[in-house]
Amino acid sequence: MSQIVDYINDPMTATTISSREANKPNRRIVTSELIYYWMVAYGIPFECEKWHLNRLMMLIRVCGEENKPHKKMSKSALMHRNAKLNAERRARLGSSG
Repeated sequence: MSQIVDYINDPMTATTISSREANKPNRRIVTSELIYYWMVAYGIPFECEKWHLNRLMMLIRVCGEENKPHKKMSKSALMHRNAKLNAERRARLGSSG
């Protein structure tokens, strides 16, 4: 029985997702229909329904994270990044500006 419980609790993946929402408990009830909806929405083939549930859920989470709109950079961070890129280009091309 303990081997079965260990198998069920095994994440079956090395992928980790760190997000601000990861620490928030979600009280949403996940049904099989909801999982199938996510699979269809993210284009996950139905062959994956035979995967270990934890592995399938991680794939769904990864798809969700990848489909989120990326945060915009602040103006100062954007200027800092551009200055760094310009300095690298000047050094690589031997230009003075």
